[in-house]
Amino acid sequence: MSLFSRSTHRLPWLAAVGSACVLLAVLALGCTPSEPASALEQGAQPIIVIDIGTLRADRLGLYGYERPTSVHLDRWAEEAVVFDWTFSQAPSTGPAQASLFTGLYPTTHGWRDDTGKLGEEVETLAEILSAAGWRTAAFVDGGFLSEGFGLEQGFEEWQNLRGQGFAATVPAAIEWLEDHGEEPFLLLVHGYDVHAPYDPPADSRAALLGDAEAAAGFDASAQRLEQARQAAEQGDLPLSPEEVALASDLYDAEIHAVDQQLRTLFEAIERLGLDQRATIVVVSDHGEAFGEHGAVLHDRLYAPVTRIPLLIRFPGGSVAKRVPHLVEGVDLTPTLLEVAGLDVPTKMQGDSLLPLIEDRGAPRYFAFSETTALGGANAVALAGYHLVRSEADGRLELFHLAEDPLGAVDVAALEPDKIEAVIPQLSLVLGPLTAGIKGFNVQVDHIRLNPDTFVPEAMEASVLAAVDDPRGVFALGGMFNPALAALE
Repeated sequence: MSLFSRSTHRLPWLAAVGSACVLLAVLALGCTPSEPASALEQGAQPIIVIDIGTLRADRLGLYGYERPTSVHLDRWAEEAVVFDWTFSQAPSTGPAQASLFTGLYPTTHGWRDDTGKLGEEVETLAEILSAAGWRTAAFVDGGFLSEGFGLEQGFEEWQNLRGQGFAATVPAAIEWLEDHGEEPFLLLVHGYDVHAPYDPPADSRAALLGDAEAAAGFDASAQRLEQARQAAEQGDLPLSPEEVALASDLYDAEIHAVDQQLRTLFEAIERLGLDQRATIVVVSDHGEAFGEHGAVLHDRLYAPVTRIPLLIRFPGGSVAKRVPHLVEGVDLTPTLLEVAGLDVPTKMQGDSLLPLIEDRGAPRYFAFSETTALGGANAVALAGYHLVRSEADGRLELFHLAEDPLGAVDVAALEPDKIEAVIPQLSLVLGPLTAGIKGFNVQVDHIRLNPDTFVPEAMEASVLAAVDDPRGVFALGGMFNPALAALE
């Protein structure tokens, strides 16, 4: 079984990035067999996306967290597909949300930082479904999901509850469901509850913190934490370990509060019979840092910020399993389009996850993230490792995902002999996605690569000859076999 094949619809984007893309192009091209039709129910059906902003995966019980932050979600997940290793494409709300709902990387959809927005020319999931006859509605919590940032494109109803959280968006969504639950629809329910400022309700504070809030004078406001984040950029986090721990506890309590709102929503979905008819997604845009790498909030690409939860419950809970392979936020839109029985546009860079769910497709071999913060950085999760590369100074950090999911130990410093052998191969994947960006041609409607330079003349015959054996190509020298086993 190939571990590295990717869908052929991603080829136009993978093309033309110079000789460094040889490996990536071959892996994309190699052994993608014709796939049988999905056994999952597809076609006109309700789709509900629950979008919990700033939720890191490892703070949920279903991902192994010991604190009772997500009791109701954990129970619901028993009838869902849980993806263990999902990576966001960016550490900030706008770019990450845009990738979720366009199937494109930030560099492609054009929203790369907090000064941007999604262009009208970029097609969204809601636009495609609306054109195909779906009703579309969103109940969101403001911020970068406010009107004018472009994520509202394709929604016939877009209610901005402006910072009131799931306590407002959930009741509004339930009211909408009561009127539209019988027709095919896309419903987005969004909340910033676990985003700073951390100010959970009293019952959740009591459940998660008890008497822990004794750190007198600690200010968990967004302004205070933003000041701390900016200071951390200069290498000096102005929060004591006790203050960071308390901020983390308050964050957990916010998750607990969201979990109570999810219980209300899940109960309404069941009451309306939508648990038997709808495909339901729980996802986040990015996570949050609490002292990891000397940072707070979310501006870096380490796993606490870029590893996100992704759960999909199909009608009737027909498939319940864990998927231990790497997937990306950009895969959500192609997946939901296939669920809807619609074609996935060839320009999308994500892959439908239905073949992976049904064990009829090969898992991907990498997940990519990018940011313009701190001088710019890129990250790629690959074969059991997570490589973070600074564009500002070229610094490379390497972490073992399975052994060290928080990215606490940089093995590039501890195992230089091993890193010397591994990094060049990792760079063959990272290079085309970063330095190779110079091959992009900016179009009026979106960004493409020039297909005329798809196969570099410098492609070695030995690589071409290995198209049918991507494991052999990728694991040159056998360096990656142990790492692959860690995520398999």
